[in-house]
Amino acid sequence: METTRMGFVEAVKTCLKKSFVFTGRARRSEFWWWTLFSFIIGLAVSFVADEIPDDNLLLTLLFTFGMLAFCIYLGIANFAVSTRRLHDIGRSGWWYGVTLIFGVVWTVWMIVKMIGLVGGMDLDHVDVESDAFALTLLKEMWDVILIPYILYIAYSILLLVWYCKDSQPGANKYGENPKGVVE
Repeated sequence: METTRMGFVEAVKTCLKKSFVFTGRARRSEFWWWTLFSFIIGLAVSFVADEIPDDNLLLTLLFTFGMLAFCIYLGIANFAVSTRRLHDIGRSGWWYGVTLIFGVVWTVWMIVKMIGLVGGMDLDHVDVESDAFALTLLKEMWDVILIPYILYIAYSILLLVWYCKDSQPGANKYGENPKGVVE
């Protein structure tokens, strides 16, 4: 069995080239090097954002819109490499897509419930900036916050275990083994 190694630079180049490719397979090293790259980029962006003067509205807006566009691109690239990684172990990319769908549904559910709660309150006699108001909302929304969050953590652990699994040897229904290993 002959395998080739994929380093940091090669993995990042591969993921940049395949940012919108949801077919095929991605080996562990490609996935994890890309994950490290995304983390480093996130740290760098947060340091740069801290250095933007608060009084420079134009620079703040340019940075915000630039980062929004970049984050959308990075999110799609992460979705693509995660999908290809799952393909590598013989799983559908929809296993990752479920987290995105869950996130959207959960967010909408929380917003709708919060609007209902706040809409039913007499806000003329409530200090909305008080800790008591926040605590009341939290008590009323624990089921919307805690239960889905626990499910999300459990599901994330399952995905993490799968991301750590070795490639399926040989070809599978998603393509050839990216390591070049044959059975």
